[in-house]
Amino acid sequence: MSFEPEHHPVESGPPRTSEATGRLTLPGVFLIVVGALNLIAAIGLLLIGLFFTTIPPEEFDKMVQQDPAQRQRMEMLREEDWSTQDLLNIYIYGGLGSGAVVLVASLLIVIGGVCMLARRGRVMAILGSITAGLPCISPLSCCLVGMAIGIWAVVVLLSPDGKTAFESHPGDLPPPGPVAY
Repeated sequence: MSFEPEHHPVESGPPRTSEATGRLTLPGVFLIVVGALNLIAAIGLLLIGLFFTTIPPEEFDKMVQQDPAQRQRMEMLREEDWSTQDLLNIYIYGGLGSGAVVLVASLLIVIGGVCMLARRGRVMAILGSITAGLPCISPLSCCLVGMAIGIWAVVVLLSPDGKTAFESHPGDLPPPGPVAY
C-alpha cells in the first residue's frame, strides 16, 4: 500500500475518431428517417395535385356545394370575381408546387443524413440538417420533430467532434494545393 496519489490519465487531446464518428451516427439515421417521412408527404401532395387535374370544374363545383361552409366561402370568392376554375387551379398548382418543393427538400435531407453516416460531404450534411429544421419546407418540422432533429444534427456537425470525424476519415483525398515535383 502506497501513500502516493493515484495516477489517472487525463485525455487532453482531440477526441478519438471512433467517439466522434459515434456522435454522428444517431442524428444521421434520424435525418434519413425525417427525409423518408417527408418524401411520403411529398408524394401525397403530388397525388393531391394530380387528382384535382382530373376533375372537371363542374364536378368540383358540385363537391364544393355539398359542404355548407365551403359553399359560403365559394360565394364570397365569386363576389370577388373568382371562378370555379380559379379555385381548382389553387388546388392543382398548390399540390403540385408544394409537392415538388417538399420532394427536393426530402432528397436533400436524406442525402445529408447519408453524408453524416459516411463522414463525407460535411457541407451537404449541414445543408440537409438545416433543411430538416425549416417548417415551411419540411412537413415533419411543423410538428417540431424535424426541427429538433435538424438542430441536433447541426449542433453535432459544428462541434469539434463533428469536425474531427469528417477530417479524419480514412481514405480521404489530400486537400487540394500546389503539387511539389
